[in-house]
Amino acid sequence: MFAHVTIRWAGLATLFGCFVAYLFFRRDMKENGYVRAISQEVFLGIVVFGLLGGRIGWYIANGFDHISRFFLFFDDGFEPLMAIYFVMLFVFFYVRKNFMSFRRTLDCIIPHFLLAAAISRIPYMFSDWRNILIVGVDMLGYILLEVLYRNYFYDKHRGDRAALTLLWIGLSRFFVNIATYGRSNASLMMLLPGLVTAIGALIFYVFNRRKKMDRKPLVLFDFDGTLMDTQAMVNESYRYLFNKYRTVDDFDDRTQLEVFGADDRREIKRLFKGEDPNELTHEFRTFQANLPALGLVNTMPHALEVLMWLKKNGYTVGVVTSRPTDNCRYWIEEFDLEDYVDMVMGKEIYKKAKPAPDALRRICHALGLGHDNCVYIGDHARDVRMARRACVYAIGYVTSKENFNRITKAMPNRMIRDLRELEDILQETDHNWTYNLL
Repeated sequence: MFAHVTIRWAGLATLFGCFVAYLFFRRDMKENGYVRAISQEVFLGIVVFGLLGGRIGWYIANGFDHISRFFLFFDDGFEPLMAIYFVMLFVFFYVRKNFMSFRRTLDCIIPHFLLAAAISRIPYMFSDWRNILIVGVDMLGYILLEVLYRNYFYDKHRGDRAALTLLWIGLSRFFVNIATYGRSNASLMMLLPGLVTAIGALIFYVFNRRKKMDRKPLVLFDFDGTLMDTQAMVNESYRYLFNKYRTVDDFDDRTQLEVFGADDRREIKRLFKGEDPNELTHEFRTFQANLPALGLVNTMPHALEVLMWLKKNGYTVGVVTSRPTDNCRYWIEEFDLEDYVDMVMGKEIYKKAKPAPDALRRICHALGLGHDNCVYIGDHARDVRMARRACVYAIGYVTSKENFNRITKAMPNRMIRDLRELEDILQETDHNWTYNLL
């Protein structure tokens, strides 16, 4: 009876430990700009490969005794280090397929192994004093890494948290086995996995700290007001609607700033209540298409010069716009910029308008580069907020005093007043190209 109760409580503790670890893992993935579906897929893989690896490791360590009970997961035991190795193998192939950073993803996963392992061992604490020591060591390591290191160490590289966690796990397993079994009774099979893990983690950490962060990022631009000065054309088109359905005086400076670069249908629906937004949007676009381009549209200062520099230096460049893709491509071709832009993504392709991060995630994936190494430049606060939600490096392009105040409140990584400043920024090697710099 007692054995059955122990197995039941051990199973519940393991499930609860996995659930708590998932919550923290999901938090870290969200902070890094990953959607819930990605987190769920990765976590499912962690569970499957962790179980398989843990069981295989345990039976190897015990001479394959009772191997027939392999899939009776509450019988016999698990080898946590082998579980981690199998998880890392799964993550390596998963991130390659989904254009994700291997080291950044491990930082979201490995530290929470300590928490899950500690919680899953709590029922065993009442039957074996050695489990009290193991739980205490795991929890101490988790607190040191997740509270002190995470919050108070600022010079961090991708992979540091994972490497330090593995170093802690390896050393703690090595010394706990010696402390509980004694040097004479602890077998080589008990000590070697922890020692190898610790040495490997230390070597990785040292080399990881020395590695320069000089990989070229994907460079993405907003279109209106960043690459192309279309404000006169946009204002003229809205002024036409205001003159017909409201009064021109209602189209004041504040409204002009709000609508520029925004989704036209959404703004028309907001500004012209009681009117059919689909009809007015069609009328707005028809009027705009028939406007003479001369004098109403031009490239932003130094935009062509910067695009040429990016092309010359091997950067991949994309444009994310609230305009339809074909319309944006028309203006890019009109000003002979098509040779410098690798992809244009208009609003009909992504599901949610700025500042939702859907557009950035989609174009990064479509280019096969992912968002873990990406810079986005925009001239509006909504551009900065979109970049922050996608966790890409956000650069606010300041073109006016009003624009400066709004962008400042959105908290970009950097602010520029001249597109040429981008050239110097992109040559920095002391941080990663993400909003949290990791």
